[in-house]
Amino acid sequence: MADVPAIRVEGDLKSACIASRANVLVTAKAGSFELASTIVPHSIDESQTAPAVVGAVGAGPHSHLVAETTVRIAAGYGADAILVTMARQNEDDEEALRVLQDVAPYAPEADSKLIRGETAADLIASLPAEGQLVLGAAGGSWWQRQFFGPGRRLMLAAAAGAIVVRTANRRCFHALVETTAVGGPMGAGDAAAILTEAVAPVVADGKLIGIVRKGALADSSCDATVADVMEEAVFVAADDRIAITADLAQYLDGAPVPVVDDAGRLLGGVAT
Repeated sequence: MADVPAIRVEGDLKSACIASRANVLVTAKAGSFELASTIVPHSIDESQTAPAVVGAVGAGPHSHLVAETTVRIAAGYGADAILVTMARQNEDDEEALRVLQDVAPYAPEADSKLIRGETAADLIASLPAEGQLVLGAAGGSWWQRQFFGPGRRLMLAAAAGAIVVRTANRRCFHALVETTAVGGPMGAGDAAAILTEAVAPVVADGKLIGIVRKGALADSSCDATVADVMEEAVFVAADDRIAITADLAQYLDGAPVPVVDDAGRLLGGVAT
């Protein structure tokens, strides 16, 4: 499932995912954790080799992860990877084909298949014998949709088991970069000489206490310190969505947005 060894989580799940910059959480049951994308195996028999792994894709938010998961598992089995989508009527073919084209870059090794049908039963009938199924979590209640709705029937039909995936929004800890920070007592001229970004974080004992602009440092008097010209701290939390950093891009003149942990310690930055 990954290019690096798996890490078993012990203790606080949130802290463990942030510390390891986890992209995917593999768990035995569904939950509300949203910091990393989730993969939930159902009735997987690891001793059984699936001849084909089928990924059911659509226009929902999880299809890219379905495609990536399908090809990775198929590669592990040495099996065929197949991405399927369904068109309810002939006039829906164009939209269905767009779905397959959209996910193709995430699974270039997989074959694509368009199925025409009206219900989940039509998709079930198309599954290869002894195959394994990968599908995205349905909207609404995860529990109700996956265990009592059509998703349940799909999972039961997959002889080698099924995997349900859910894509989470990328968070700031996924995109951390190192930043050059300065201390408040440092001379303004010295700080200006070492900074490469237009804006830099100011720290004291590892905690973010403000930001300072390189232009303000260069324009300050010869005896000024960083603390004399620094501004109020601007930052995001490690588990904030990356999307919110875009709002700070202009204010920070393109410099990385400072990222702090729950104690206010500077972890790094997110490039905007």
